[in-house]
Amino acid sequence: MPTRTAKGARTRDDILDAAIRLFQERGFERTTLRAIADEAGVSLGLTYRYFEGKDALVAALYERLTERFVASLEALPAGRWVDRARFALDVSFEVLGPHRDVLVALTANLGGTAADALHAPVRVSRDGVRAGFVRAVACAVDAPSDAERLGEALYLAHLALLLFWLLDRSPGQEATRRLRAWGAAVAPQIGFLITLPVVGGVAGELVRIVSFGVYGVEPREEAS
Repeated sequence: MPTRTAKGARTRDDILDAAIRLFQERGFERTTLRAIADEAGVSLGLTYRYFEGKDALVAALYERLTERFVASLEALPAGRWVDRARFALDVSFEVLGPHRDVLVALTANLGGTAADALHAPVRVSRDGVRAGFVRAVACAVDAPSDAERLGEALYLAHLALLLFWLLDRSPGQEATRRLRAWGAAVAPQIGFLITLPVVGGVAGELVRIVSFGVYGVEPREEAS
């Protein structure tokens, strides 16, 4: 049984790796499940046994990347929330960096089925990646009283930065590097402003609106 299980895991990984290559070369829409099966050297029926469709393959890719993010975040150092949040952001870019080409290919067509597939990273990563940013703030030595809201805001800002990175046409994505440096410089001031009652209320409403747009469901109201 262990041998068969290991073989099944390798087969699943082979199919996923084949899908990643073809998504990068052909794009999401032009890649068929049969082509993926041929690329992986397995039957179409076996491919369906592991993945019910292309959306499942995209979700599996982000599940793999999320697991790597969570594992790497075990090395999250103690210290200020701004430094811990920057560490979490750096880990995210380190994990996603080698896969930028295929991620760009998946964002090339935002209509139809491709748009549904692109929601997979949000669905899959919400628990793992969002929790990582919240923990980076909540367990810091200078954690604010509204750490979860700040962590959520940082997670959403991280999603926006990732989208900018995927669309960045500057050489070597230099514009993204500069934006990350700017964000690191202003983060303490923004974090301080969010802790102010008036500004914090406005920021909290902004986070709720953006969360609604990203997740497609109304955020739960905070207990009074």
